[in-house]
This record gives sequence, structure tokens and C-alpha cells, in this order.
Amino acid sequence: MINLLAQRELSRSIVTLLGSVIRTNYHTAGEGIDIGSYRRGTNTDDHPDIDLFFTNIPHDPQKGFVDWTAVDTFSIISTYDGIQDLAYIQQFDPILFKTITQSLLQLKKRNFNAHFRGVKAWRGDPGVIIMLGIEYPQHGPIGIDITLSYANAHFSIEHVRRFDHYMQSITEKYGDERAQQVLADIRRLKKAARAESKLEGQLDRKKKIPGFMIEALFLHQAGPLSYDSVISLLNNHTWSNDEKMKLPEYIQEQEEQLIDANKTLDDLLHRVTKGGYETLKTVAAQESKRTT
Repeated sequence: MINLLAQRELSRSIVTLLGSVIRTNYHTAGEGIDIGSYRRGTNTDDHPDIDLFFTNIPHDPQKGFVDWTAVDTFSIISTYDGIQDLAYIQQFDPILFKTITQSLLQLKKRNFNAHFRGVKAWRGDPGVIIMLGIEYPQHGPIGIDITLSYANAHFSIEHVRRFDHYMQSITEKYGDERAQQVLADIRRLKKAARAESKLEGQLDRKKKIPGFMIEALFLHQAGPLSYDSVISLLNNHTWSNDEKMKLPEYIQEQEEQLIDANKTLDDLLHRVTKGGYETLKTVAAQESKRTT
């Protein structure tokens, strides 16, 4: 069982620490939020990330800011690891460079062994991502991904709020043990789906199932579903070939909320890829065999 309280406390401390730097440098009053699975307690990676998200970040060049919307870092350095040359960042975006260096300094002052990992941006995406890393005795190596978004809203922020509200309701109605079991069930299915969606050891984007989708499978109804119930629903689910062909090849931007939103199983599964649907069906069949 993971130490959820410790993970949430670490998340809160990082948000507070780095949020003060970002608000100062970008002259914004917006609070950051950890939208990642680490704070929710559904993370499965041995070396997880803390995913911070800040909205309403200014990007007007006339006010001294850089607009990264048109930048694709992959086209600059041909790697998904992002731009790792701080000298390049300093020349291209002095405010972002200042934010990175001050963030590292603040982390080190709090005895985190912090380091810079890179900066990412995708053409057309309204924002930029700072990637840092920390080593901490109680938690081990953890990545910190900081999204500076120019938009005023994002799907993941509302997803996190709905998730927290739902889990609080489970705790109040059924007790902490039931809430912990739901989290354990979500992690179990995430691990199985992740293993099935790998091709030669690497994640196949066509077969990947987003974490929020697996969480929604357990939490889309008024009461939480058990692991066996979710597996049974997936095993028994069918639709016509025409409906199945409408599924996308790659994961698309998610906008509609799924947790506690009066959605059906079909509503959820229409938001996975064709390969992702096959991943869920394969995992469900495998999990059923393990229990028989």
C-alpha cells in the first residue's frame, strides 16, 4: 500500500515552493495544481512524476514574455527529451530561464537534490513544459513536470477535482479501507493495461490507455465499481463493427468530463483508440482467467 498522505504532502510542498517563483516571475495570482496520478494515489511507475499545472500564464511578447505556441522542441533537437541546453533557454526566453534557475535554487534550499531535465513544447499547444527532477531520501527519484499554460482552463484540473470529491465521498460513505481498495484496483488495472500496450518494451501510442480513462472506469457511476465488476463489464461489452471503426487511431485531446458525469460504459469507451479498446478487452480476458 502506498503512503498517500506522504505523497500528497510532498506534492503540496512542491506546488507551494515552485508556485511562488512562477507567480513572481509571470506576475500572476493563479495557484498551481498537481494534476498527476502521484497526488491521487493511482501512480504505478517506480519513478513517478509530480505534474504541476499553472493556467493564465502571460505570453505577450510586447510585455517581455515569449509565446511558445508555435514552437515544436522536437523539430529543434529531434528528441522527446526536450531542450536541455540552459544557455539556449536563457537566450530564447530569459524569463523562463530565470524561473528554472530560481526553482532549482528553492528546491535545493529545502534539501532536495534537484536537477534540470529539459523544456518541451508542441506546435499549437498553448504553453510550455519545464522538466525538473529531485532525489529525496523518503521518496527516491521523482520527476517534476511544470506546465505553464496560456489557457484559463484544462480538462485535467476539473478531472482532479472530480476525482478528489468522489474519493472523499467513498471515504465518508464506505470508510477509508474501501477508498484504499478502489485506489489499489485502479493501480492494478493501470499496470495490466500498461504491460499489454507495450511493443518490444516500448509503449505503443496506438494501444495506450490514458490514466484518467482507467480511473473513470471505476468512478463513472454513482457508486464505485469493484475490480471484478469493471473486468466483467469490459468482457461483456460489444458493439457493431461500424461503431468500433469510429474509434481514433491515436489519443485525442480530452475535453468532456467522465467521472461522476452520468456517463455510460459506451460513452467512456468511445474515447479510447482502436488499439486501446483491444488492450482493454485483452486485459479483461486475461484477468478473468486468473480468477477462475
